[in-house]
Amino acid sequence: MKNLLKVFLVSIAFTLSARAQEQVPPDWIRQHEGIPIEAGLHWDWVTINPGAVDSMRMAGVDIVHLSIDNLSQMDTLKNWDSTGFQTLIFRSLEDNWIQYYTDAKYTVWEAEGTPTGMGDATLERDIEKTDNLGSYIRRKSNVLNSVDTLIKGPYYRQDVRYYTGNCDTVEYRADFRMMLEQTPPSSPPVESNPEDTICIIQVTQSDISDFSTSPWTIGDTYIINQRVVRLEDFTQLSQFDTLSLIYTLENDSAQLDLPSDIEAYRTIISGSPCDGRIRSRTYIQFKVIWVGKSDNQGYPAYLLSVDNITVFDDRARELIIEDQITAEDRIVEQDNSLSAYHDYVTGWVGIDEPRSIDLYEPIRVVTEILENNTEGGKRPLWFPMAGTWDGAWNNSNPNNLGAMKLNPIVELKKRVGKANIIHNSYLFDIPCSENSPPENTACWTGEDQRSINIWRHAKNNYKYIYELDPYWGHSIQCGAIQPPHGITSWQRNINKYEFLYSANLALMYGAKFFSLYTYFAQRSIDSVNSGLTYHGIVDYQGSITNTIYTDKYDMLRDTLSPRLKGLFGKTIKHLVPASLKFLGKDILVNPDYSSFYSYIDYIEATGGQADTCVVDLGLFTDPADNLAKHFMIINRYYSTVSNMTIGLKELSDYKNWQITDLMDTSGLSLVAHNNRVEFDDTIIRGDAKFYNVLPVIRAGGILATDDTVFTSTTLTDNMTINDSVTLTVNSNYIIKDTVTLTGSGFIDGTGYIDLQSNGKIIISNWDRSLFKGRSGNHPKLIWAEHPTIGNVEQYKIYRKKETPGFNLIKTISDTLAKEFIDTTVIILDNPHSNETAAEYYIKAVYFEEESYAETNPSNTINYQRVQGSGLDKMGTGEKVQNLEYKLEQNYPNPFNPSTVIKYSVKEAGMVELEILNILGERVKTLVNEIQPEGSYEIEFNAASLASGIYLYRIKVNDFVSAKKMILVK
Repeated sequence: MKNLLKVFLVSIAFTLSARAQEQVPPDWIRQHEGIPIEAGLHWDWVTINPGAVDSMRMAGVDIVHLSIDNLSQMDTLKNWDSTGFQTLIFRSLEDNWIQYYTDAKYTVWEAEGTPTGMGDATLERDIEKTDNLGSYIRRKSNVLNSVDTLIKGPYYRQDVRYYTGNCDTVEYRADFRMMLEQTPPSSPPVESNPEDTICIIQVTQSDISDFSTSPWTIGDTYIINQRVVRLEDFTQLSQFDTLSLIYTLENDSAQLDLPSDIEAYRTIISGSPCDGRIRSRTYIQFKVIWVGKSDNQGYPAYLLSVDNITVFDDRARELIIEDQITAEDRIVEQDNSLSAYHDYVTGWVGIDEPRSIDLYEPIRVVTEILENNTEGGKRPLWFPMAGTWDGAWNNSNPNNLGAMKLNPIVELKKRVGKANIIHNSYLFDIPCSENSPPENTACWTGEDQRSINIWRHAKNNYKYIYELDPYWGHSIQCGAIQPPHGITSWQRNINKYEFLYSANLALMYGAKFFSLYTYFAQRSIDSVNSGLTYHGIVDYQGSITNTIYTDKYDMLRDTLSPRLKGLFGKTIKHLVPASLKFLGKDILVNPDYSSFYSYIDYIEATGGQADTCVVDLGLFTDPADNLAKHFMIINRYYSTVSNMTIGLKELSDYKNWQITDLMDTSGLSLVAHNNRVEFDDTIIRGDAKFYNVLPVIRAGGILATDDTVFTSTTLTDNMTINDSVTLTVNSNYIIKDTVTLTGSGFIDGTGYIDLQSNGKIIISNWDRSLFKGRSGNHPKLIWAEHPTIGNVEQYKIYRKKETPGFNLIKTISDTLAKEFIDTTVIILDNPHSNETAAEYYIKAVYFEEESYAETNPSNTINYQRVQGSGLDKMGTGEKVQNLEYKLEQNYPNPFNPSTVIKYSVKEAGMVELEILNILGERVKTLVNEIQPEGSYEIEFNAASLASGIYLYRIKVNDFVSAKKMILVK
């Protein structure tokens, strides 16, 4: 994120305490159902052209960041209701301690090596001359004395000046923690002299001997500062002492004999308070050189041990070493100054694009301070992270030297743990373009230079940034800037297809929000040499009242933003991008993907000799559903062919598959043959399609051939079952939308349907209207509305269970209720010696020609295993000789929480069995239906009731009886 003025970002929340703690989505990302969009805004636009600001909202921008000078501007934002933005703020207030301390310098370099898991950048030691004692190293006593470099490295980048403030020069202090011991006395003894030289400690900078060699090797080394350490510098033998070096890395340092080409080893950053001035130097080393005296046998007279080298500046002295309380108080006070605005101000930005390892520990400490301060809501730390061409600090390949060969993002993850990242990586013409010189071998590999740029940014940046921050934001290059941020690069005015491609590629690698660089151009289109963006999403000429809406604005408003806020954005936000991706597949030449992905067989296109069709492919997994298949195809911005064919394989278990394009929510139902399907689609250049591949019985669509529900499954969208097609349900089938049966299409099987609140079944034939459900261990009958009779007034339920024929067991007058639970029948899940079957059908009663009529019976459903007759069975309703009306005492009694109530019915009639509290108020109805004569029992579960005395009462025909029961919890 370049040239965003002086600094304070308001954005997002997560919890960072331990490095291993799982990262959770920041608040404002969770609050947006889809993928939010953030963009910069300046006060000039607010005050001079508010209409253009309103257009940001219409284009889909959700969050804006601004620079503010005082809290009265915060009140302006708080009362600014016309846009509905959430607000991120870059703050340029005095005493901006959050930025001040994230720009501190602090690193501890352990002589024995960086601890495992805490980083890979480390010092080098001479293993031939030193012993590793676990927490420090010591010069060997059995090696003949000579001048030896015991420690060197780590060959890393240090900042010359602070990025925050007025570009002041950094004054570093390097504390070498060392110990001196005397070797056992020799004969004759060695005389000690306080001025005996023991070692030299140095800070140096090196260059590369030859850029054409592979791997690179260190060339000349230039001493920045050094100190000769004598015996008298150690206050006491056999104890660790601290010996210090003070140094700077300023441009005109008299301490450094600069070679003519030293610019090759330093970094110049523009667009900051340090415009055009050297900001950092590379290949910095700390050295310990042994030059101590010998004993009379040629062995060292002293043993030198080195524990570590601590590098820091005055800011880190306050934050970490000496005055942590004052530093923390300053940070907390600044954080609390925005407590009144926490509803829309949700975070701070620290230093912009940290490049030195020295910044990582201060970032970690400030992050924890902000996370632990909860007054007025959390406002955690965010910072932009610069992308690098080769995924290394040096941006040149190959480079095997010390810290310079490492990926900065990986090193930051190990040293900081977690971070909130806006990642700046702009892939157009960087690092390779048509004007790249032939000596830049990284760009002259025989590949298309555009392809080189893509895979370098994707594999060296996006892949690792997701591992650091799975909720990272991608900064999209929107326009042009010249002169450049770097020495040799610049950013041209990209077109709308490139803009769209950049967003799609970042989404493939797990980006969870976008930051537009820049939405409003920072200067007029005539100000080419301003050093700021002169093209963006919205341009202007001369004055910002002369607004120019580019085609990128249309692409943002009409294409990208609706997708990010729609089903696509809501879906991809919760998915995990698979680590394996295939970049740059030329599907005109080689369409075969079968060796790479389990269910992607091929993607192919046809075109002429001059045509190009290159795609990128990525798969996603769903943490909540390991069977779901999601994949994205991106057609590169320079492709000339849009029509392609996609083949899928290994689609086992199910025959009917729904391919849903989540970009526009269109769906295609296909029948698999030999577990394969094929479909055609159009993907314009720069654009992508994001597909969800699921069985029709889950995703909805058209069931064109017989299929089976094998395991518990949920239908989430509309499904049509074609004529003569049967869906066999052999498990639980949860229906959350509409199922339409056409012709003789049907749902059958041994399993059960669960029709949820939005679920519905539409039939075309009454003899395909009744379906099996289950409520606990009771049958639950589900039926559909009669397809032709609209004036149904009753439904009659018939059951056959251990009787020669069907008996009417219930008449339902509530025609809106199309469910019935038979609480007198118990479903058995396992074989039982007394099991039997229960069959059901229904009839609809309607009014016709001044009288009531009944429809034919519906289809019959069969519960194959239910409890049969016997003393231990309940709800049989069988006919028994010499029956009488009777209500028995519940058992057990007292009970907790379940008990069984038995009763008998002498003649068929309406049975009401109720539970009453001690005041006679009904708390639950157990039975309310017509039952034939017979003996019954029913279980009552009182888990939801409080302890106490209750009554249970039965009414049937003229018989009324009640008894007490005691619930004891």
